[in-house]
Amino acid sequence: MSNNLCEHKRAWMQKENQFWPCFFVRDTNSPDRSPAAREKPRPHNMPPNRFDRHETGIVSLNRPVRRMEKTRVVVPYRVRRLVSRLGYELTDARRQAPPPAAPMPLDLPPNLVSLDTAEGTRLLREADAIADYVPLSMHFVTQESPTFCGPASMTMVLNALGIARPGTSHSDQHGLFDQDNVFTRETHSITPRAVIRRFGTPLSTLGQFFEAHGVRAATVYASTVSVASFRETARRVLETSAEYIVVNYNRAEVGQLSGGHISPVAAYHADTDMFLILDVSRYKYPPFWITADELFGAMNVKTGAGITHGYVIVGRKTN
Repeated sequence: MSNNLCEHKRAWMQKENQFWPCFFVRDTNSPDRSPAAREKPRPHNMPPNRFDRHETGIVSLNRPVRRMEKTRVVVPYRVRRLVSRLGYELTDARRQAPPPAAPMPLDLPPNLVSLDTAEGTRLLREADAIADYVPLSMHFVTQESPTFCGPASMTMVLNALGIARPGTSHSDQHGLFDQDNVFTRETHSITPRAVIRRFGTPLSTLGQFFEAHGVRAATVYASTVSVASFRETARRVLETSAEYIVVNYNRAEVGQLSGGHISPVAAYHADTDMFLILDVSRYKYPPFWITADELFGAMNVKTGAGITHGYVIVGRKTN
C-alpha cells in the first residue's frame, strides 16, 4: 500500500512538473533496495531535486520521511522563505519612504550679480540691449540632466525664434520644442542623443544641431576673436530679437562649480559692461550678471580637445 501511494504521488508530481523534497528521501544504504535499484537513473522528465545529496543518503524518492530526516530537509526551506519575506518587506518600506530632500541652489560668487536681487533688477531695468530677454524668458527651461545644457539652450532659442515646431496630438498640433523632440534624425546623424547625454554638447556640435533645424548658426571660438570684438558682436545681437547668442564657457573661471557649460545671453548693461546669462541649470545657480571681461576669459579656455570655448550666433535664414 505504501509503495503504491509513493508511485501515485511520484506520477502526479511528474505530471505537474513539481517535486516535494520535504516528503521523500532516498537512503542509498536502505536494505529494501537492491544495488541495481539504487543505481537506476532518474527519469528524464522528472525535475531535479535541489536537496539531492547522494553522498549523505538524504533525499528523494522511495519512502516516507522519518521525523528526524524531515527536520533536516525542511529547516533550510523555512529559512529561505523567511529571508525572502524580509527582503520583500524591506523593498516595500523603501518604496514607501519619502524621497530625499533636494539640495538647495548654490550661492553665487561675489563677482556675479544674481538677477533676483535689487542690484540685478536695477541692471535689467537700465539695460541698453534687452530685445532678447522677453522671448527667451517666455521659454526659459531647466536642463533635464547635468549634461543637457546644450539641448536646453537650443530649446529656448528655437522657441524664441518661432521656428516651425513639431506638433503633438495632445497639444492640438501646437507644440513646442523641448529637450526630447529637439533630437531628430538629422541631429542623430551628427551626434547620437546617447553620446550627448553621456558627454555633453561640444561647441561645434551645438552649431551643427542648430543648422539641422533649418536656422543660421555661426560658431565662433574665443581664441579667434578679442574681447572687444565679442562685446560688440554680442551687443548687436541683443539689440534685435531676430538673432540670439549662446555662450559656452568654463564655470570654474568665474568662481562656480563644475566645468564647461552652455547658456543663452539675454541682455547687456553698458555702464557696468555686464551681460545677463539665463543659466539653464536653475537648480544650481540663478540667472546672473557677469562682466564682459570675465565672461570672455571663461570662454577663452581650452577644452580637453585642445580648442577653446566660444559662442554661437543663431538667427533665421534670409532668402
